[in-house]
Amino acid sequence: MMDSDEVALLQLQREFANCIRSPELSEARVGVSASRLAVYRKLFFNNISSGLGHAFPVISGILPGDIWQQMLQSFWQEHQATEPQYSRLAGEFVSWFKAGGHVIEPYPWLGDMLVWELAELEAMLAPDDSPSAWVTDVITLGMVPVVTHSLQVYAFDYPVNKIGANWLPQDKQATCLACFRTPELAIDFLKLTPASAVLLEMLRTQSGLTGEDLVCDLAARLDLAAADLADFALGFFDELVARGIIVDLLPAKNHQARAAVHT
Repeated sequence: MMDSDEVALLQLQREFANCIRSPELSEARVGVSASRLAVYRKLFFNNISSGLGHAFPVISGILPGDIWQQMLQSFWQEHQATEPQYSRLAGEFVSWFKAGGHVIEPYPWLGDMLVWELAELEAMLAPDDSPSAWVTDVITLGMVPVVTHSLQVYAFDYPVNKIGANWLPQDKQATCLACFRTPELAIDFLKLTPASAVLLEMLRTQSGLTGEDLVCDLAARLDLAAADLADFALGFFDELVARGIIVDLLPAKNHQARAAVHT
């Protein structure tokens, strides 16, 4: 339990932080001159601006400077971060944007693009996979495939993989993508069909299932016969092995004990 001095210090720190966030608050609340507070505000805001600019290079380069700066100011003033790590600031920014229901015309794709640019950072920060797990086996549907911790699967309303300074989407176009970190520690992306996106998300979230189990589940979702999907699944799994997304293949009979290494 805090004593009175500790409570007073905590209150002062909160007041000071609020004054830095909101220039309209009086410096008298914390006993610091306006000029000194201005220095603190500039330092803090420039730090956030630099960090988020590096995290979202495409967006910060496309949006007019005044719109981007207003987004940063609003985030700075409105959002109460829950992550203490600076490397997670970009995730806090995306959470703020999505939770606030922000729509900035004429950029309706902005929410999708924020998530997509964040995906690269999330893949970089994902836990390591075991170096001995990079798979070289010939895959069969009787095995249990294990995917990299860094894998993320997305279904977007806009083709975010094409957005850049020279091209912006005019209309919605459903786009499925995966982002992951390769064995060589590079960030890579994979364009997916709706069916392969569903299968890959099942691989990511339903650990411990054999390829046969996954094909049966996918067939049930698509109202198809499992036999009709077997060749598709094998070809897709081979691609996932080649791309470094599937990092291990476990025998069905003892996969539960070994799978614990990857959880």
